[in-house]
Amino acid sequence: MNAYEEKYGKGTVTQFAGDAAGVYPRLQDAVARALKTAKPGTKEFRVALRSELEHAHELVVPNGVVNTSATDHVGLDQRASVMGVIRNGAFTYLAQ
Repeated sequence: MNAYEEKYGKGTVTQFAGDAAGVYPRLQDAVARALKTAKPGTKEFRVALRSELEHAHELVVPNGVVNTSATDHVGLDQRASVMGVIRNGAFTYLAQ
């Protein structure tokens, strides 16, 4: 965070950087599997890529662990949610 704000200015860090960073492991995972069945640039590859994006299993991304399906394109479960409080100026997980 410090390096990012040093380059782009104080207060510029948002959750969207983590969201964007999660795209790379999702694509890397899905593309690797889609390449086993089709050639890039073809309709078959696009179909295979969509299918593989819908079948991520226990894929760790910055926002949590992803398990996607044809009906759940987000794929995050309760492990992606935490509750916390600020104590003495620092984030602390809220005890369960």
